[in-house]
Amino acid sequence: MGPELNIAAESHNVVSMNKLNNNNWNVWKFQIKVILMAKDLYDIVNGTDKQPIEGAELIAKWKLRDAKAQEALVTRMEEGPLAHIMQCPFACEMWKKLESIYDRQSVVSKHLLNEQFYNVKFDGDLNSFITKVTNICAKIKQQSDEVPERMVMTKILMSLPESCEKKEHIKNQCKKNMECFYCKKKGHLMKDCFHKKQKERGENKQQKKTCSTSSNFALVTVSSDIESQGNTENSTFCSSCVQGKQHREPFPASETRAKEVCALIHIDLCGPMEVLSIRGSKYMLLLKDDHSKYRTVYFIKHKSEVYDKLNEFIVYAKTQTGKCIKVMRSDNGTEFTNQTVCDLFKRHGIQHQLTVVYAPQQNGRAEREFYQFVTCLNDMGYNIS
Repeated sequence: MGPELNIAAESHNVVSMNKLNNNNWNVWKFQIKVILMAKDLYDIVNGTDKQPIEGAELIAKWKLRDAKAQEALVTRMEEGPLAHIMQCPFACEMWKKLESIYDRQSVVSKHLLNEQFYNVKFDGDLNSFITKVTNICAKIKQQSDEVPERMVMTKILMSLPESCEKKEHIKNQCKKNMECFYCKKKGHLMKDCFHKKQKERGENKQQKKTCSTSSNFALVTVSSDIESQGNTENSTFCSSCVQGKQHREPFPASETRAKEVCALIHIDLCGPMEVLSIRGSKYMLLLKDDHSKYRTVYFIKHKSEVYDKLNEFIVYAKTQTGKCIKVMRSDNGTEFTNQTVCDLFKRHGIQHQLTVVYAPQQNGRAEREFYQFVTCLNDMGYNIS
């Protein structure tokens, strides 16, 4: 009866404790550390007590303690975090894996929460605004950080509107009692005077109608097509003004596609990212087939790895599809135009198409792919916070 009661009591404690999820790493880490220290298993988890090299009895005893430590960890987390450690054979490796993932996420969450704290604005309801600030401070405290109380009060006072109900408001400094030096009316300052701004707008309109006749601007005769549109007030216009207002016309939508796989591959490189991946990568190399829209993404640490990944993909595509790549299209980045990559394309008989400078629209399928990918990453980051 004794062991059964102990097992039931222990399982009850597991249920009552908060399980690890994507939002409570700091609280869970503190709780599980206390539990492991109470069971004399924390030295197994942090790697202090390592597996003995000799002695069958000592090894068996250490493995039993490691199994208990693993049980304490895996029974106190949800399925999402559990997926990260399923391949780890020992408790210390599980702990290091969890720290490498969630400690880095905690740093990102702290930055996002601090950004929310400084950007929150007064919405008209004082109670609602104080509640928002308090909730953000509570979330920051859960991340093992804390906002000083004086900073919270400063944030609230600075966000309040400039009204007579504000704390420590001086009556003779109220805008209601001030006189405008421009229109001589009370209730506003000269910088906010409506009559002054209206007069300035009228003067600006007259200046725009009159084109400068100085030597710095050439005057030319208005063309017949402009006159046909009803612009007959002035017979001249400023050519420099026309050139300064020119803009690029939108690119027409492409309706052509490759007729078979590997006929055209769009390639592009995205990075460097502000936050490194779990394995330390900061660039993404995208290769997308124009016909099937099949895409392959390689995560790399340096631009110098582009050559190896392109060579790997060329062999992979030929093996999987039985067809050779005919054309690869990229921008003019040096990672694609250096001599080693050009020699690689020549060796495999691949035509390398380059987009026009400052015209990423010509490689729009790869550019759009990265835009959607980075947007999803940003959404996931805000969702975690």
